Amino acid sequence: MARIDAFGKYGFDQATTGTLTADSTTPHWFAIQAVADSQVDVTNVYGDSVTNLPIPAGVTIYVTAVSITVDSGNIIAYRAK
Repeated sequence: MARIDAFGKYGFDQATTGTLTADSTTPHWFAIQAVADSQVDVTNVYGDSVTNLPIPAGVTIYVTAVSITVDSGNIIAYRAK
């Protein structure tokens, strides 16, 4: 279970469109919070992926994502280290 004080410890990225891709400063994201009803495509660190994943507004899902594409909506992706 993620501790609430860990959210944002390494920063976050907010996105309404486009793709967030991991790099040397952001190796992956550990949670995605939907600010508005959203639909995303996610690839995790093991290469598994899901497309057209609906996330209702206010819901947080936990991931080990190296790529997040926002198809619609508004999300906050919390960085992991």
